[in-house]
Amino acid sequence: MANPIVVCDFGGTNTKVSRGTLIEPPERSFESASVAELLGFLRETIVPAETVVAVLIFPAPMLQSPSGRILSPLSTKFKFLAGSIPSLESEWSRTYNCRVVIRQDGEMALYGAIATGDVTPDENVFVTMLGTSASGGFVLRGQPLIGDYTSQFSHVVLDPKGPQCPEKGHAGCVKTFLAAYALKNRSEKMGLPRELDEVTRLARQGNEGARSFYCSVAETLAKALSQVANLVPLKAIVLGGGIASGAGDLLLQPLREAFTRGDFVDANVAAGIALRLTKSANPVVDGGRYLAEQILLNHTTR
Repeated sequence: MANPIVVCDFGGTNTKVSRGTLIEPPERSFESASVAELLGFLRETIVPAETVVAVLIFPAPMLQSPSGRILSPLSTKFKFLAGSIPSLESEWSRTYNCRVVIRQDGEMALYGAIATGDVTPDENVFVTMLGTSASGGFVLRGQPLIGDYTSQFSHVVLDPKGPQCPEKGHAGCVKTFLAAYALKNRSEKMGLPRELDEVTRLARQGNEGARSFYCSVAETLAKALSQVANLVPLKAIVLGGGIASGAGDLLLQPLREAFTRGDFVDANVAAGIALRLTKSANPVVDGGRYLAEQILLNHTTR
Protein backbone atom coordinates (compact mmCIF):
# COMPACT_ATOMS: atom_id res chain seq x y z
CA MET A 1 0.00 0.00 0.00
CA ALA A 2 1.57 3.28 -1.15
CA ASN A 3 0.28 5.76 1.44
CA PRO A 4 -1.26 4.05 4.49
CA ILE A 5 -0.42 7.07 6.71
CA VAL A 6 -1.47 10.69 6.19
CA VAL A 7 -0.41 13.46 8.56
CA CYS A 8 -1.97 16.92 8.23
CA ASP A 9 -0.57 19.70 10.40
CA PHE A 10 -2.85 22.72 10.01
CA GLY A 11 -0.23 24.86 11.75
CA GLY A 12 -0.40 28.42 12.94
CA THR A 13 0.36 29.78 9.47
CA ASN A 14 1.01 27.09 6.87
CA THR A 15 -0.60 23.70 6.44
CA LYS A 16 1.82 20.79 6.00
CA VAL A 17 0.76 17.37 4.72
CA SER A 18 2.80 14.18 4.68
CA ARG A 19 2.02 11.01 2.76
CA GLY A 20 5.48 9.59 3.26
CA THR A 21 6.88 12.82 1.81
CA LEU A 22 5.68 16.37 2.32
CA ILE A 23 3.22 17.71 -0.23
CA GLU A 24 1.99 21.25 -0.66
CA PRO A 25 -1.82 21.47 -0.36
CA PRO A 26 -3.69 24.54 -1.58
CA GLU A 27 -3.54 27.40 0.90
CA ARG A 28 -6.73 27.60 2.88
CA SER A 29 -7.83 29.39 6.03
CA PHE A 30 -10.49 27.88 8.27
CA GLU A 31 -11.02 30.92 10.46
CA SER A 32 -14.71 31.14 9.54
CA ALA A 33 -15.32 27.78 7.88
CA SER A 34 -17.72 25.00 8.81
CA VAL A 35 -17.30 21.32 9.59
CA ALA A 36 -18.69 20.46 6.14
CA GLU A 37 -16.10 22.68 4.43
CA LEU A 38 -13.27 21.17 6.45
CA LEU A 39 -14.40 17.61 5.73
CA GLY A 40 -14.73 18.40 2.02
CA PHE A 41 -11.24 19.89 1.96
CA LEU A 42 -9.85 16.78 3.62
CA ARG A 43 -11.63 14.46 1.19
CA GLU A 44 -10.64 16.40 -1.93
CA THR A 45 -7.07 17.29 -1.01
CA ILE A 46 -5.66 15.45 1.98
CA VAL A 47 -6.97 11.92 2.60
CA PRO A 48 -6.71 9.52 -0.37
CA ALA A 49 -8.81 6.36 -0.49
CA GLU A 50 -5.93 4.04 0.46
CA THR A 51 -5.33 5.79 3.82
CA VAL A 52 -5.33 3.53 6.89
CA VAL A 53 -4.45 6.11 9.56
CA ALA A 54 -4.93 9.89 9.27
CA VAL A 55 -3.47 12.11 11.97
CA LEU A 56 -4.99 15.61 11.96
CA ILE A 57 -3.08 18.14 14.03
CA PHE A 58 -4.67 21.42 15.09
CA PRO A 59 -3.00 24.55 16.50
CA ALA A 60 -5.46 24.76 19.37
CA PRO A 61 -5.19 23.87 23.06
CA MET A 62 -7.18 20.91 24.36
CA LEU A 63 -8.59 20.17 27.78
CA GLN A 64 -10.39 17.35 29.50
CA SER A 65 -14.18 17.31 29.77
CA PRO A 66 -16.62 14.65 31.06
CA SER A 67 -17.09 13.42 27.47
CA GLY A 68 -13.38 13.35 26.67
CA ARG A 69 -10.91 15.91 25.41
CA ILE A 70 -12.28 18.99 23.64
CA LEU A 71 -10.76 21.94 21.84
CA SER A 72 -10.45 24.84 24.26
CA PRO A 73 -13.34 27.31 23.99
CA LEU A 74 -10.64 30.00 24.13
CA SER A 75 -9.17 28.78 20.85
CA THR A 76 -9.14 31.38 18.09
CA LYS A 77 -9.17 28.80 15.29
CA PHE A 78 -11.50 25.93 14.38
CA LYS A 79 -14.16 27.15 16.78
CA PHE A 80 -16.73 25.26 14.70
CA LEU A 81 -15.30 21.92 15.90
CA ALA A 82 -17.76 21.46 18.76
CA GLY A 83 -18.02 18.19 20.65
CA SER A 84 -15.46 15.89 22.16
CA ILE A 85 -12.35 14.76 20.31
CA PRO A 86 -13.29 11.05 20.69
CA SER A 87 -16.69 11.67 19.08
CA LEU A 88 -15.12 13.63 16.21
CA GLU A 89 -12.52 10.90 15.69
CA SER A 90 -15.22 8.23 15.58
CA GLU A 91 -17.45 10.20 13.19
CA TRP A 92 -14.63 11.16 10.84
CA SER A 93 -13.21 7.64 10.87
CA ARG A 94 -16.53 6.46 9.45
CA THR A 95 -16.55 9.31 6.94
CA TYR A 96 -13.15 8.44 5.50
CA ASN A 97 -13.17 4.70 6.16
CA CYS A 98 -9.86 4.90 7.99
CA ARG A 99 -8.58 5.54 11.51
CA VAL A 100 -8.70 9.30 12.19
CA VAL A 101 -6.71 10.67 15.13
CA ILE A 102 -6.97 14.32 16.21
CA ARG A 103 -4.13 15.86 18.20
CA GLN A 104 -2.64 19.21 19.21
CA ASP A 105 0.52 20.54 17.58
CA GLY A 106 2.54 21.10 20.73
CA GLU A 107 1.88 17.53 21.85
CA MET A 108 2.98 16.16 18.48
CA ALA A 109 6.22 18.10 18.70
CA LEU A 110 7.00 16.02 21.79
CA TYR A 111 6.46 12.81 19.84
CA GLY A 112 8.58 14.26 17.05
CA ALA A 113 11.46 14.87 19.44
CA ILE A 114 11.28 11.23 20.51
CA ALA A 115 10.99 9.93 16.95
CA THR A 116 14.03 11.82 15.67
CA GLY A 117 16.27 11.08 18.66
CA ASP A 118 16.24 14.55 20.19
CA VAL A 119 15.39 12.88 23.50
CA THR A 120 16.95 9.80 25.05
CA PRO A 121 14.82 7.46 27.23
CA ASP A 122 16.47 8.54 30.49
CA GLU A 123 16.16 12.32 29.99
CA ASN A 124 13.76 14.93 31.28
CA VAL A 125 13.52 17.41 28.42
CA PHE A 126 11.58 20.56 27.64
CA VAL A 127 10.74 20.83 23.94
CA THR A 128 9.84 24.28 22.68
CA MET A 129 8.78 25.41 19.21
CA LEU A 130 9.47 29.01 18.21
CA GLY A 131 7.42 29.85 15.13
CA THR A 132 4.02 31.43 14.55
CA SER A 133 3.64 31.18 18.32
CA ALA A 134 5.82 29.70 21.05
CA SER A 135 4.68 26.31 22.31
CA GLY A 136 6.41 23.91 24.64
CA GLY A 137 5.97 20.73 26.60
CA PHE A 138 7.77 18.07 28.60
CA VAL A 139 9.17 14.67 27.80
CA LEU A 140 9.75 12.98 31.15
CA ARG A 141 11.96 9.89 31.14
CA GLY A 142 11.29 9.38 27.48
CA GLN A 143 7.49 9.80 27.63
CA PRO A 144 5.45 12.87 26.61
CA LEU A 145 3.57 14.60 29.41
CA ILE A 146 0.06 15.18 28.04
CA GLY A 147 -2.63 17.02 29.97
CA ASP A 148 -5.06 19.93 29.95
CA TYR A 149 -3.75 22.86 27.94
CA THR A 150 -0.53 21.01 27.19
CA SER A 151 1.97 23.26 25.40
CA GLN A 152 0.58 26.52 26.78
CA PHE A 153 4.10 27.73 27.47
CA SER A 154 3.15 30.61 25.14
CA HIS A 155 0.95 32.09 27.87
CA VAL A 156 3.43 32.03 30.74
CA VAL A 157 3.56 35.67 31.87
CA LEU A 158 7.00 37.29 31.75
CA ASP A 159 5.94 40.87 32.45
CA PRO A 160 2.40 41.67 33.68
CA LYS A 161 2.90 45.24 32.44
CA GLY A 162 3.91 44.07 29.00
CA PRO A 163 1.90 44.01 25.74
CA GLN A 164 -1.70 42.81 25.91
CA CYS A 165 -2.16 39.25 24.69
CA PRO A 166 -4.53 39.27 21.69
CA GLU A 167 -6.11 35.98 22.77
CA LYS A 168 -6.33 36.05 26.56
CA GLY A 169 -7.16 38.45 29.35
CA HIS A 170 -3.59 38.94 30.49
CA ALA A 171 -0.55 40.91 29.33
CA GLY A 172 3.13 40.25 28.85
CA CYS A 173 3.07 36.49 28.16
CA VAL A 174 5.70 34.62 26.14
CA LYS A 175 3.57 34.91 23.01
CA THR A 176 3.46 38.71 23.16
CA PHE A 177 7.27 38.81 23.11
CA LEU A 178 8.27 35.79 21.02
CA ALA A 179 5.47 34.93 18.58
CA ALA A 180 6.24 35.69 14.93
CA TYR A 181 4.15 38.87 14.87
CA ALA A 182 5.93 40.19 18.00
CA LEU A 183 9.37 39.44 16.57
CA LYS A 184 8.46 41.16 13.31
CA ASN A 185 7.39 44.22 15.28
CA ARG A 186 10.65 44.10 17.23
CA SER A 187 12.65 43.86 14.03
CA GLU A 188 10.94 46.91 12.54
CA LYS A 189 11.55 48.93 15.70
CA MET A 190 15.24 48.07 15.39
CA GLY A 191 15.27 49.46 11.83
CA LEU A 192 15.44 46.03 10.21
CA PRO A 193 13.21 44.31 7.62
CA ARG A 194 9.93 42.95 8.90
CA GLU A 195 10.50 39.60 7.20
CA LEU A 196 12.56 37.44 9.55
CA ASP A 197 14.09 35.42 6.72
CA GLU A 198 15.63 38.65 5.48
CA VAL A 199 16.89 39.50 8.98
CA THR A 200 18.49 36.05 9.15
CA ARG A 201 20.15 36.59 5.78
CA LEU A 202 21.57 39.92 6.91
CA ALA A 203 22.82 38.41 10.16
CA ARG A 204 24.62 35.65 8.29
CA GLN A 205 26.30 38.33 6.20
CA GLY A 206 27.60 39.94 9.39
CA ASN A 207 25.10 42.78 9.77
CA GLU A 208 25.50 43.96 13.36
CA GLY A 209 21.93 45.18 13.69
CA ALA A 210 20.55 41.82 12.59
CA ARG A 211 22.87 39.98 14.96
CA SER A 212 21.79 42.29 17.78
CA PHE A 213 18.20 41.42 16.98
CA TYR A 214 18.86 37.72 17.62
CA CYS A 215 20.78 38.56 20.79
CA SER A 216 17.72 40.46 22.06
CA VAL A 217 15.46 37.54 21.15
CA ALA A 218 17.83 35.19 22.98
CA GLU A 219 17.63 37.31 26.14
CA THR A 220 13.83 37.12 26.16
CA LEU A 221 13.81 33.41 25.37
CA ALA A 222 16.32 32.70 28.14
CA LYS A 223 14.04 34.48 30.60
CA ALA A 224 11.07 32.44 29.38
CA LEU A 225 12.90 29.12 29.56
CA SER A 226 14.08 29.92 33.09
CA GLN A 227 10.44 29.81 34.22
CA VAL A 228 10.56 26.10 33.37
CA ALA A 229 14.12 25.31 34.38
CA ASN A 230 13.66 26.81 37.84
CA LEU A 231 10.82 24.39 38.58
CA VAL A 232 11.55 21.12 36.78
CA PRO A 233 14.86 19.21 36.82
CA LEU A 234 15.91 19.08 33.18
CA LYS A 235 18.74 17.45 31.27
CA ALA A 236 18.08 19.35 28.06
CA ILE A 237 15.99 21.95 26.25
CA VAL A 238 15.28 21.17 22.61
CA LEU A 239 14.49 24.13 20.39
CA GLY A 240 12.59 23.88 17.11
CA GLY A 241 10.01 25.66 15.00
CA GLY A 242 10.42 27.68 11.82
CA ILE A 243 12.01 30.74 13.39
CA ALA A 244 14.44 28.86 15.65
CA SER A 245 15.45 26.35 12.99
CA GLY A 246 15.88 29.10 10.40
CA ALA A 247 18.10 31.16 12.67
CA GLY A 248 20.14 28.21 13.95
CA ASP A 249 23.31 29.26 15.78
CA LEU A 250 22.45 32.93 15.31
CA LEU A 251 19.90 32.33 18.06
CA LEU A 252 21.31 29.29 19.83
CA GLN A 253 24.73 30.75 20.66
CA PRO A 254 23.50 33.95 22.38
CA LEU A 255 20.74 31.89 24.01
CA ARG A 256 23.36 29.65 25.63
CA GLU A 257 25.24 32.71 26.84
CA ALA A 258 22.13 34.37 28.28
CA PHE A 259 20.77 31.18 29.83
CA THR A 260 24.01 30.16 31.58
CA ARG A 261 24.97 33.66 32.74
CA GLY A 262 22.96 33.28 35.95
CA ASP A 263 20.59 36.22 35.55
CA PHE A 264 17.45 34.10 35.12
CA VAL A 265 18.34 30.69 36.49
CA ASP A 266 21.14 29.61 38.83
CA ALA A 267 24.32 29.32 36.76
CA ASN A 268 25.16 25.90 38.21
CA VAL A 269 21.69 24.59 37.31
CA ALA A 270 21.88 26.11 33.84
CA ALA A 271 25.30 24.58 33.22
CA GLY A 272 23.79 21.11 33.60
CA ILE A 273 21.07 21.70 31.01
CA ALA A 274 22.00 21.11 27.38
CA LEU A 275 20.53 23.53 24.86
CA ARG A 276 20.20 22.08 21.37
CA LEU A 277 18.31 22.47 18.13
CA THR A 278 15.97 19.72 17.00
CA LYS A 279 17.25 17.33 14.34
CA SER A 280 13.91 17.47 12.57
CA ALA A 281 12.85 19.95 9.89
CA ASN A 282 9.20 19.29 10.81
CA PRO A 283 8.90 17.99 14.39
CA VAL A 284 5.10 18.19 14.46
CA VAL A 285 4.70 16.21 11.23
CA ASP A 286 7.36 13.72 12.36
CA GLY A 287 5.48 13.32 15.64
CA GLY A 288 2.23 12.65 13.82
CA ARG A 289 3.90 10.07 11.62
CA TYR A 290 5.46 8.39 14.68
CA LEU A 291 2.08 8.21 16.41
CA ALA A 292 0.43 6.77 13.28
CA GLU A 293 3.15 4.13 12.99
CA GLN A 294 2.60 3.14 16.61
CA ILE A 295 -1.14 2.81 15.95
CA LEU A 296 -0.49 0.62 12.92
CA LEU A 297 1.96 -1.46 14.90
CA ASN A 298 -0.07 -1.87 18.08
CA HIS A 299 -3.64 -1.42 16.84
CA THR A 300 -4.38 0.81 19.83
CA THR A 301 -4.66 4.48 20.73
CA ARG A 302 -1.75 6.12 22.43
